[in-house]
Amino acid sequence: MPSLTLNDRKVASLKVTGVIEIKDKDTGKTLETKPRTRQDYMDSVVPGFGVRVTNSGQRTYILAARFPGSKNYTRREIGEVGAIDLKDARAKARGWIEAIGRGKDPAHEEERIARAEAKKRENTFKSVAESFISEWVIGPNPEKPRQRKHAVVARVIRKHLIEKWDKRPVADIERGEIVDLIKAKAKITPAEARNLLGIAKSLFSWALDQNYGLDYSPCTDIKPGKIVGEKVSRDRALDDDELKALWIAAGKMGNPVGPVYRVLILSGLRLNEVARATWDEINLPKRQWLIPASRMKGKDTKAKPHLVPLTDQMIEILGGLHRFPKKPYVFTTTQGKRPVSIGSKIKEELDAKLKIKPWVNHDIRRTVRSNLAKLKIAEEVSEAVLAHVQPGIKAVYNVHKYQDEKLDALEKWGARVIEIVGPPEPTGTISLSERRAKRNAARA
Repeated sequence: MPSLTLNDRKVASLKVTGVIEIKDKDTGKTLETKPRTRQDYMDSVVPGFGVRVTNSGQRTYILAARFPGSKNYTRREIGEVGAIDLKDARAKARGWIEAIGRGKDPAHEEERIARAEAKKRENTFKSVAESFISEWVIGPNPEKPRQRKHAVVARVIRKHLIEKWDKRPVADIERGEIVDLIKAKAKITPAEARNLLGIAKSLFSWALDQNYGLDYSPCTDIKPGKIVGEKVSRDRALDDDELKALWIAAGKMGNPVGPVYRVLILSGLRLNEVARATWDEINLPKRQWLIPASRMKGKDTKAKPHLVPLTDQMIEILGGLHRFPKKPYVFTTTQGKRPVSIGSKIKEELDAKLKIKPWVNHDIRRTVRSNLAKLKIAEEVSEAVLAHVQPGIKAVYNVHKYQDEKLDALEKWGARVIEIVGPPEPTGTISLSERRAKRNAARA
């Protein structure tokens, strides 16, 4: 069988030549000759690769090899000349030879690859992202979402990721596209860009584990410090005048925004720990607010329930809110069906009333912590008020919850708030000194 270095011109010029001789098995004499109907020309570049030509002029690229499951060499068609060019046919032949070397039948490998490609096309970014939201961000029980900030995460995914990639196969999203997206966001709001990258990393990592056709996560090695810049730790705390202005401005915002901000000031809690409160967490007669672990900050199983002792000021605020029957949420604009969302528009409205230098909601928490230190509250108690996990070995051996100490600290802080913002209108509640006297008498 002729062998030559194939090129497009040679392939086009190949013809069937010669005859086939039919010989006697015993004598070897030629009994008959017939014109050839086909002829194979093998390539000198890729072993086993060639082109089959028929007397009708049809040309087909082939590979002659011992395929898995067969003891003999056989020829398989790679593709017709014209439907596939020589370069691609050679590459396909090399791929087949490599598969045979691994003991794989190329036909089965191509079927597997075709199924994988079809799966990629089916798994659009939108379908995968929505599955991530429902299965991982929210979880099987919507009443108790898996992630504390599930609503924020879902909104970010839909607004910034699904709108951009929508019907594209999730496996086709490339690293460079993610980098470009984060860089563009970082020029406007670096903090949101950092958050967006973190959410994208979680989404693609989850999709990889769920077998959605990804061979790797395209953003695993993207470092936020390299494309967004190093994270700058904030040290902003509101001074007394700013805190008073915030307290007054919150009162002008009305329900539920005003009560949310005032409870933030009095408790030192995080924004969503307050804003997403449900009535089943709060026991006004017992003066307790138990926030479940599912709503507290912490990864995996590290989040713990947090008990907030309710001071008179907190009880006054909570007791003044309307409670909608059979509806769970405390701070709401939807009659208890959903919690209030304190977004950028509300913050901008509040800022317009305040007119102080730039601040963020988390600065309230830092303000509370700083003032607890000024009030000479013990470090461990101050950290317990803010639900901070104790560092190192303390977390293992110090299991004291500091409930009485937290109440005392929050009462002292509440008294300090009154000094800063001015006395409240008479409510008929007992004074702080009277309450302390009653509590001490009960302990005795």
